[in-house]
Amino acid sequence: MIDIKVSARFNFNYGMPIVTSKYSPLENNSITIDGGYEIYEGIINKRKQSLLLNEKIEFVTKLSDDERNNFVNQQVDVNVLPPVVIISSNRSGFIQKMLDQFRYWVTEIDDPVSPSPNLLIDSKPFRDKYPGLFYDPLRCGRNLIIVVHACEYKDYNNKLKEFLIQGGDQNNQQRIMLVGWMWQSYTKDILMAGFGASRVAAIKFLKGSNCPRAWLMDDNILHINQFPESLAIVEAQMDNNTSAIGFAGCTSVVPSAPGTIAAAGALDNPATTGILQQAVLWNISYMNEANQSTGINFSPYFIASNEDISFGEYLRMKGFAYKIYTNLTVIKLEAPLNQETLKNKGTIKLISNIKEILYELEKNYEITNLGMSTPKPLPIGSIIDNQSKQFTDNKNTVSCQIIEQILVAWIKSASGGNKGVQPAIDALFADSYKAGFKQIA
Repeated sequence: MIDIKVSARFNFNYGMPIVTSKYSPLENNSITIDGGYEIYEGIINKRKQSLLLNEKIEFVTKLSDDERNNFVNQQVDVNVLPPVVIISSNRSGFIQKMLDQFRYWVTEIDDPVSPSPNLLIDSKPFRDKYPGLFYDPLRCGRNLIIVVHACEYKDYNNKLKEFLIQGGDQNNQQRIMLVGWMWQSYTKDILMAGFGASRVAAIKFLKGSNCPRAWLMDDNILHINQFPESLAIVEAQMDNNTSAIGFAGCTSVVPSAPGTIAAAGALDNPATTGILQQAVLWNISYMNEANQSTGINFSPYFIASNEDISFGEYLRMKGFAYKIYTNLTVIKLEAPLNQETLKNKGTIKLISNIKEILYELEKNYEITNLGMSTPKPLPIGSIIDNQSKQFTDNKNTVSCQIIEQILVAWIKSASGGNKGVQPAIDALFADSYKAGFKQIA
């Protein structure tokens, strides 16, 4: 048993669809860490030692290196247009349906004599009940990169084949590229997966493709309310000293698309603090050059939660500037998972294996549950066992997320003046990984 000097209250809204509760077994505002920074550095180091990641992330696409670089760095006149990247899992059917229905509206329903001049902000497809996802190339006018774990590549390729660009076909005008990633571990029976690892992979793919800037969006983003008339208007607010641009995140998903969307709006003065999540324009060149050109990236060790918040807190700790336009709000659509993958297989199985390993590693860390009549340090595993069903039914996930919440609190402590912790946190977000690329048929 190791007392890690943490006290907190359990969040009894845990598991609800509201974003602030969905991934937070502990009440975030209740978390207090009282130990030396060596305790929390030790927690993350043990995660690293358990997972023993290979330094190289492998990528597969249908394009040659030149074709891939040209697709990622879409050039119009003298400008390189940032691509849109979505990280997806178990939603190939949902994406196929949404791409299909919007293409149908554009080709069969939109007035051919007087077509919509700007599908990004036009409400007509919504009124006709054929909305397109915000990142659909037909809406946003950008090349789309769908990043999936290698174990799901075949499924996505089969379902989306008619939309995907193929290598070697110079006449292929498709605007969507599928990318599979794989990250080996030196630990037996582990193939890396998880929220953090998938974001590391996406950013590493962009860096390896010499991409200066790119959008990362969740795969169920329907719209961004009051978004201006083009992505270029937001992109013009990015400069060499800005690491990212984001928006107000949605707090819950909508079960169905609304019948209209808000008219295009202007950009207010941006906030300089907040959460970068859901839809973000990233300055990839900045991420390459940060920390004396060692480079930064998300951390793969946030498996089940807090991958975005942890990285945002790191940017704040380092004083890396970013902007958030809070008058623009993300709308996300409820997206069903593929029925055939709801069983414990594919990426779900990989992540389940990792959580099981981490539970055995971390279940005996002691924290103080402030909800007890007489609070005292107890092992995380036994505390979970005495909670309600939404905790006990998912103990491996709950334990994993508790530790990740604690690690975010540790990172925040460095922003608050605990400078001794900063070298360890720099190491957590250092981009020390390599990228390997392979073209497949």
